[in-house]
Amino acid sequence: MKNIMKCILTVLFFGGILHATQDEFYIKFAKDDREWHLDYQNSSGSSFIAEFTLEGETVNDWSELITVQAISVPSPSLRKYYSEFIRNLKDAAVEHEVQKRLILKERKSIFFEWWIHEDSPEAQHEWVRAFKREDRIYILRYTTKKIHEVEKVRPIWEKNLRKARLKSGSIKNVDELVHLSPKVENRVFTDPEKTFSIEIPSNWEVQRDDVGGILFIVPPSKGTLSICAPLESDLSEDEILHGMVELRKREDASCKLIRHEKINLPNGESIEGVIVGPTRVGSQNEIPINTLVVVNHGRMIFATAPVEIFEEMLPIFKERISTFVVHEPSSWWDYLPSFW
Repeated sequence: MKNIMKCILTVLFFGGILHATQDEFYIKFAKDDREWHLDYQNSSGSSFIAEFTLEGETVNDWSELITVQAISVPSPSLRKYYSEFIRNLKDAAVEHEVQKRLILKERKSIFFEWWIHEDSPEAQHEWVRAFKREDRIYILRYTTKKIHEVEKVRPIWEKNLRKARLKSGSIKNVDELVHLSPKVENRVFTDPEKTFSIEIPSNWEVQRDDVGGILFIVPPSKGTLSICAPLESDLSEDEILHGMVELRKREDASCKLIRHEKINLPNGESIEGVIVGPTRVGSQNEIPINTLVVVNHGRMIFATAPVEIFEEMLPIFKERISTFVVHEPSSWWDYLPSFW
């Protein structure tokens, strides 16, 4: 067996922003001695995700993947996280049988694996370790598409994830840390007509859609956030959301209402949206996605992501939606569109 090289991945929280402080949580675990590199990271408020790939691979083209994430969840439940995780997988892979096995269940952590058999084009095997701390769930995942090597890597990665620990307190050996401080700063985007603004990461691509809305694309292929043109309807918000659910069901027979989702606003109020899915996109309708639909200040907002990462992206989308502000024109000059 190869020597195991220690690696400490640190998820640092202070004032809702990820950076080094004396008060921190981190997942300590071991990985093998191959060259792994941080290929993707994103954060929003108290939620975070980072993905590591092997040298020469990316998150868009990988054979093995390490994922570290933290999600903000009121009254977090590991049992609920596990059941929703598996249910979303099965919804996404309706044409493929998803197998699962609960390896370890403790009061503040859970360890399980899931897989799709090698005769499927979606074949893969993943081990997941999740920890509960205060109002967050911290997750460590190792995924491989090398199905023929699963039994070879099983003792290595089951040991690595079983021995993983959620730590708190200051770090002494700073040189051993792989810091996950975000490289991407947020910026305030205002639409050309100056009718609304929203805070988004600076690396999100911005496009105007064909019907007067704004589309934000999360790299690399993590999802989209779409803000539609103002609604011209006398329907209530509940009626609009219900109509959208029924429309999605007609577009895709496998689509259903997954649940209602509350979004907390900075002023202490909240709005409620719905999560629907899966629907399929792509040139051959091969990518199943879930969608969060919200009506806020007379505008429909859609947040979409592939089903397998939707729950990871959801806290990030909710944090962005909570920063959405509508601007009332103060003079006729404000009605004039600005240059794109």
